[in-house]
Amino acid sequence: MAESLRLTASESLTIVEATPEALVVEASYGPGGKPPPKHLHPSQDEHFRMLEGTLRFRLGSVEHDLEP
Repeated sequence: MAESLRLTASESLTIVEATPEALVVEASYGPGGKPPPKHLHPSQDEHFRMLEGTLRFRLGSVEHDLEP
């Protein structure tokens, strides 16, 4: 069974799969929400698939907006 975590009133995470090979998480972020803290995965890849809305991210010092 998936475990859901309510972060704020408009943000949640659901752990869909947790195995030694992969951690699959579905996240829902509300407008104006805070981004995840800066972090690094030295031994893992991180991928995102947007279903709706707009995602803003920073690469170096440049901000980018993405849509599905």
